[in-house]
Amino acid sequence: MKKVIFILWLVVISVPVMGQTGEPMDKTVDRFYVNHRHPQIRQGASLLGTIILQNNNPDGFSLKLVSLNGGKLAVGASTLDGGSDILYYITFEEGSGRVGTGVEKKYSSAEMITDHFIYQTDSQDTSTDVALKVYLNIDHEISDLLMAGKYRDEIELIYTNHNPL
Repeated sequence: MKKVIFILWLVVISVPVMGQTGEPMDKTVDRFYVNHRHPQIRQGASLLGTIILQNNNPDGFSLKLVSLNGGKLAVGASTLDGGSDILYYITFEEGSGRVGTGVEKKYSSAEMITDHFIYQTDSQDTSTDVALKVYLNIDHEISDLLMAGKYRDEIELIYTNHNPL
């Protein structure tokens, strides 16, 4: 199991998993990493990063997002200074590549209240080699006079390759 964490507004940690490309469905391709961005807190959609996933394991894989704060940028330990949590949701845009047949993809928007599986399969018939853009969306207006504080959430990306070599 590989994990990548989006720490919103601060740092994104990515863990590359090296493997070969262009091979038949023999479990040898297992690559997962994130090209990340550092968005600003603002109304609308902000690109968090692009997930790159390559997998040719016929036993399948899964990729899910898990929010530490349940889909909100938490103001921190205290709201005594007048700040309040900022609610957000996640959307996706498939970029280049392909998702293997037999892989269930869930690109619907996610409020991150619960874990959100993006890809899930226990048997894929063709390999997956895809780039997926991930956006953070805030519906309400964010004032230029936003109260000072440490607004933060961590979104963990959990990639599991089932029965790897």
